[in-house]
Order: sequence, then C-alpha cells, then structure tokens
Amino acid sequence: MPKNNQEKEKTETKRNIKDSVFTTLFADPDYTLRMYKEMHPEDTEIQKSDINIVTLKNVFVKDHFNDLGFMIKQKLIVLVEAQSTFSVKIALRFFIYLADSYERFIRDHDLNVYSSSKSFGIDIFGEKVKYLPAPELYVIYTGKEDVPDEIDFADLYESEIKPVSIKIKVIKSSGTDTITGQYIRFCVIADEERIRYGEDHKAAVQSVIQRCKQEYILEEFIRIHESEVRRMLGEIFSEEYANEVMLRGKERERLYELNEAEKRGIERGEKRGIELGEKKAVIEMVKTMIKNNAGVEEISRFTGITVEEIRKIAE
Repeated sequence: MPKNNQEKEKTETKRNIKDSVFTTLFADPDYTLRMYKEMHPEDTEIQKSDINIVTLKNVFVKDHFNDLGFMIKQKLIVLVEAQSTFSVKIALRFFIYLADSYERFIRDHDLNVYSSSKSFGIDIFGEKVKYLPAPELYVIYTGKEDVPDEIDFADLYESEIKPVSIKIKVIKSSGTDTITGQYIRFCVIADEERIRYGEDHKAAVQSVIQRCKQEYILEEFIRIHESEVRRMLGEIFSEEYANEVMLRGKERERLYELNEAEKRGIERGEKRGIELGEKKAVIEMVKTMIKNNAGVEEISRFTGITVEEIRKIAE
C-alpha cells in the first residue's frame, strides 16, 4: 500500500475512534437542539429547522478535527469539542476551527471580503450580509481535573499585550438532567468499567450499557443505536488498552535501563574505590620506605611508581 494511502487510512481510523459517541450523538439535530436550548434557555422560538450542522470534515493540523459545529439562523456559529484531558492549547485549535469555519462561510455564501462596501454584499440566497455569525465556543470536559470555567486564546501569548482574545467556555459535570451532563456521565461510566474489566473489553462494554440503562443515561440514544455504541466502545477500549500496555512496556524498559545504569555506576564506583585504596596503600608504603632510608631507584623498582612521583611524595 502506498505511504500516503497508509497515512490516510491511519488518520481515518483515528478519526472514527475520536468521533465515537459524541459526534454520533450530536449529529442528530434533535440532540443538537437540546444542547443549544441548554446553552440558551432564553431562546424560546428556536426550531430544529433553524440549525445547520457545520462540523468540519476536512483534516488539518495533523489529525485534529472539530467535534461539533452548528449555525443558528446564519447569525450564530457554535463550535464544541469534547475533551477528557485539559490544556490551554485547546484555545489554539478553536482559533483554527473558527478561522476555517468563517472561510467556509464566506466561500459558501460567495461573499466579497475585498469590497469597500459596509456589507459583504449579496449572498447566493439573495440576502445582504453585513456581519459574520457571532462565535460561541465550548469545551465539554469529561476528565477528573479541577479545570477553569473559561479559557482564553490570549493566555497563549507570553507578552502582556493581548491583540487577540477568544474565550472558550468549559462545560463540566452538572448532573444528568441535561444532554451534556448525560454525555459526561456516560464517559465517567465508560472509564470506570474499562478500568474495572481491563482487557475483557466485551464485559466492559456490556457493563457500560447496563449501567447507562439503569441510570437512564442517554437512554433513547442507546436504545436506537445500541449496536453502534457497543462497536464504538469496543474500538475505544481496545485502543486505550493497547496504549496502556505500550506505555507499561516503555516504563518497564525505562526502569530496566535505570537499574542497569545504577549497576554500572556502582561497579564503576567500586572499581574506582579499589583503585584509590590501592594507590593510598602504595603511597603509605613509599613514605615508610623513605623513612627507612631506601633509595629512590629501589623504591621505584619495588612499587612501580616513577622516580618523579616518589620525589613529589617525599616533599
């Protein structure tokens, strides 16, 4: 298989696993609508038809993807990423997601960004476009660390001058009465059962499904997509277990190398100690022979030390 095809296949595999339950769940407009209503309870007029999914499908910045993107009435663009690990570098990814989303919005609407007019012009739908959709950025955090409620792209700058500020709200566990809360709880259950069952992925998957049903977590979604959820969980557990085995192997290699290095250090130390001890004994012998009026040449022949060294000892 050509190298570029192998890389493409590897990237697609990573993407399929990364997609997992989150993007499958929120690819359904009903669940996207629920998420938006949780974010904007004041918007009582929103309809499912007002939502346009704009999740980025192309690959950029290695294998990074935007997990979920949707547009509300061409006025609001919401980008969401699910993360179990936390880093302020998430802000940089959102910056790239947002720039790419705006570029696509401008291209799809055939807007003129070089015109001196106050508006971008008339789009392909015959409507005058004066503003870009306002961005709202969210991270749904499923990990265990104590993380801030908000991160800012400006935090990536070392200088005190912050020319660009893009704020990302962090959504954390807040009960299971919301769709995002249920998703976070689902991830917690999945992590607990994967650790509990280890390499028995089939038992882990079964336990996750059973616990979710008992706790009414993503109940309707799992009922409709149970076979797909089982498959995705199996893939995720297999990959995470393989990564853990690999990391444990690397840790064993590191400890072995440290142990061998320590042994070599001890051996070298012992050898050096013996050498120093022997040299000290010889010097004492030279001093004793000098006190007994032995000649320099005689001492040199007896000890193997040079005449110059014996004279230095005698000084």
